[in-house]
Amino acid sequence: MKSLKEEVVDNFNANKHLVAIQKSSDVPSSFLQRKSTHVHGASTKAGTARALSYLKKQARVLKSKVLAAFMVQMKEDHFVKVRGMIKDMISKLEADASAEADQKQWCDTEMEKATSKRDTNIGEVEGDTAQKAESTSIIATKEEEIQTLLEEISELTQALNEATELRVQEKAENEKTVTDSTAGLAGVNKALKILNDFYNAQFLQTGQSYTPPNAGADGETVGDKAPATFSGDFKGNQDAAGGIVGQLEVIKSDFEGTISATNSEEGTNESDFQSFKSDSESDISEKEGFVRTKKGEVTTEKATLADAEEDLREHSDLKAEALAELAELKPACVSTGSDYAERVLRREQEIESLKNAYVILDEMR
Repeated sequence: MKSLKEEVVDNFNANKHLVAIQKSSDVPSSFLQRKSTHVHGASTKAGTARALSYLKKQARVLKSKVLAAFMVQMKEDHFVKVRGMIKDMISKLEADASAEADQKQWCDTEMEKATSKRDTNIGEVEGDTAQKAESTSIIATKEEEIQTLLEEISELTQALNEATELRVQEKAENEKTVTDSTAGLAGVNKALKILNDFYNAQFLQTGQSYTPPNAGADGETVGDKAPATFSGDFKGNQDAAGGIVGQLEVIKSDFEGTISATNSEEGTNESDFQSFKSDSESDISEKEGFVRTKKGEVTTEKATLADAEEDLREHSDLKAEALAELAELKPACVSTGSDYAERVLRREQEIESLKNAYVILDEMR
């Protein structure tokens, strides 16, 4: 695709060709080729009239306001110093053309700079906006993940606390059970010992030489002196003793079984609790690590978001500046492209028309 400048040059060259054709059809060849050796006896007034007629025709053909206005000025001056006025007008138009060319070049440069600045910052704004949206999404996702982890940590901590409290109560109950059973077992063992000591035949034989500690000088106790109530050795009620001892043995076995079962259960429960505690604490520690990591990532992403927001403000300001520059350039530079080419062509035609009119006057001297 051609640039604007290339299009202007092409249009200008094409229109110059048209001007050449137009000059060949509108202006007699004698006006352009006739030398100063033309007959000098022609009247200056007649030459001036021809020149004015030609310029009037050209003003109409070219639809030139400049030539039309110049014609009015020449009439107001009553054709005085017409040649000088034409030369001055040619100089003015050429100066205007040069100034306009300089203005066009300046406009092209400044418009290109402002347009490039605008387009560059439009792209930057789009990139900043995308980064802002991405960072905002990442932050929201990670904060949601952190909240989920914190809730899970809270649940694990609560479960561990409840299990710990239950374990303490359970352990206290087991210890009390063992303590009570141990005390009961001791009582049963004591009772069994007393009964065994009382009913054991080796301690109840009457043939042994034994002096009771409460015997008198004669070695007899009050019981010895008491009247006999039955005959034979007293060995207690052996049948009843057997029943009591049997019951105590059962009770003893129950106590021992309770103690053993309670200690076994306590060991199992303590082991299970310690395993649960270890797993829970490990899980809590891991999740707390995840929370710290994600919080760090959120902090980093927030910094990225802050940079994106700052860049967005900066690039938005630069974009606005570029648009303001383009708006300021518009009054002086908006008439570019085909309008400028047409204006250049028209001025060239106006200058050529004035030069031809000058030739007419010069040849009529």
